[in-house]
Amino acid sequence: SHSTSYGIIAPAIVGKSPRQQPIGPLVVPGTYKVHLSAGGLSETRELQVTNDPRSPATPEDLAALSRTERGLVAGIEISRLAIDNLNGIRKEAQERADAEGNAALDTAMKRFDAGAVRMIATLAGNRTLASHLASLEFADLRPTESTAAAIRESCAKADEVLRQYDAFLNTELSALQKVLHATGKGGSVYSPKVETPLSACAVP
Repeated sequence: SHSTSYGIIAPAIVGKSPRQQPIGPLVVPGTYKVHLSAGGLSETRELQVTNDPRSPATPEDLAALSRTERGLVAGIEISRLAIDNLNGIRKEAQERADAEGNAALDTAMKRFDAGAVRMIATLAGNRTLASHLASLEFADLRPTESTAAAIRESCAKADEVLRQYDAFLNTELSALQKVLHATGKGGSVYSPKVETPLSACAVP
């Protein structure tokens, strides 16, 4: 019996089910608990997931595939959060600069914004993780060694990009915050904490 929570949402209502259905194994074979809620009622039952009898994949193969896919999803998600964070900071900082009309703040904002745009473009390079994920979703076998090597290389590049992101916040955002404190009236720009993992593709 497995206790891992995957949070899979699968609408089964005519006209409301997603056209793009997931492909490939969402979970490895085993016994799971399924919670169904509808009309204020809920029910829990056990569900037995079995492998496609036509597939030669072993449970270990499918477990390896699942770990790889979830690792790629983790890398994609942290990259998205970092991009959203930078865009949020840009928006708030620009609004502050426009409202206060301070030349020093305006200069600092333009410097930060230019760097943030470059950083966002760099983070967007992590889209190779999505390409790997798309190719794996059509498989039900353990990733080949060549595929695994390509994924490791992409994940290593994503790690470096996230280190650059952390360094950018530590330098450029800190510099902008100092100008805000010196010239502005509202203190720092809010920056939600994005916990960048040691490894972008670490399985959560």
